[in-house]
Amino acid sequence: MVCCNQDFVKEVSKLIFDFIWKGKDKVKRSVLVGDFKDGGLKAFQLHSMIETQGVICSKKLASDKPSSWKIILLHYLKPVGGKLILCCN
Repeated sequence: MVCCNQDFVKEVSKLIFDFIWKGKDKVKRSVLVGDFKDGGLKAFQLHSMIETQGVICSKKLASDKPSSWKIILLHYLKPVGGKLILCCN
C-alpha cells in the first residue's frame, strides 16, 4: 500500500494523456474511460487504480492466509492496534 501525492497522480495522468494525444486533449478524459460501444477507449483512471490496489491489499491483510509481507506490515501497525485496525468502523 503505497501512498501517492495527488499532485504526482495528476502529473502522471497528464503525461499519459499527453502521450495519447501528442499534446492537448482532443476529447474529454471521462469519454476515454468509457466503453468502446460508447466511443471510449477503456482508458484507466490512475487514481482509481491506486485506490483499488489499496482495498485489495487491505482485504489480503485481513485474510487468515499467511504471508511474509504481512509480518512486516503488522509490525508497523502494532502501535495503532495491528490487524484490529481493519475491523473498526
